[in-house]
Amino acid sequence: MSKDDSIIKIARCPVCYMKEIDEFLTYDEKDELYYCRKCCFEGTAQDTKRIFDSYLRNKYPKMG
Repeated sequence: MSKDDSIIKIARCPVCYMKEIDEFLTYDEKDELYYCRKCCFEGTAQDTKRIFDSYLRNKYPKMG
């Protein structure tokens, strides 16, 4: 198991989170993708982590 395999087990949708909606993603083991039931987001664990990191860096730039 690599470091990237254990990044996200339960994830919030980054697109909904940016709109202040707290929605969890559904994981499809066959395609190894996360899907949101409320919006159009779909992506891997790395995609989800990258979007959250980018959002938090832009929203809280002084946190380092």
